[in-house]
Amino acid sequence: MFLLHEIIDTLRVEPCFLGDDKENTLADLIELKYGNKILMDVGFVIGLHSIITVGESFIHPGDGGIHTDVKFDLMIFRPFEGKFQFENVTDVYLTCDFRRGFGRSCIDVSVTLCQNIDL
Repeated sequence: MFLLHEIIDTLRVEPCFLGDDKENTLADLIELKYGNKILMDVGFVIGLHSIITVGESFIHPGDGGIHTDVKFDLMIFRPFEGKFQFENVTDVYLTCDFRRGFGRSCIDVSVTLCQNIDL
């Protein structure tokens, strides 16, 4: 049900963070990008487990941020089939953005592990 998943990604560090500790800044960026999200065919990301390697950083022309290749492990929650069930559906609502001409329907559910997961 809980596992580690290795990911390699290129992260962009804003120029204002260049004086900070590189590994802590990358850990914060990973948490912002992946934390509490559902990765398709992987599972629900609980958080960062460890940073394995930090590659070289590059500055692209016209961009003040640095782009760094990072290999890291994420802690994933992926229930086995038949081992996880929803307890109740609390609300169903529809949000619309008429300027773009589309709506997004959401189902608000509560489960034992988490609350308020939007599907």
